[in-house]
Amino acid sequence: MTLALDVSNDLLSSGAGPADRSIVAVLAALSEDRHEHRDLIEYWSIEGEPLGECFALTPEVRKIKAAT
Repeated sequence: MTLALDVSNDLLSSGAGPADRSIVAVLAALSEDRHEHRDLIEYWSIEGEPLGECFALTPEVRKIKAAT
């Protein structure tokens, strides 16, 4: 999952949108198994930091975190 999140972040940083098929699939897998991946969700959500100082993927991970 770590590698998939890294690749998704790179895609977003390179101009892909959050609706990109690959990114949607990774986020769906993260969400479905969010209890197993809670440490990754915490890491990627970077709570308390402004989005301008976070990963490109952070807003999407924060949505998953908020749904838990």
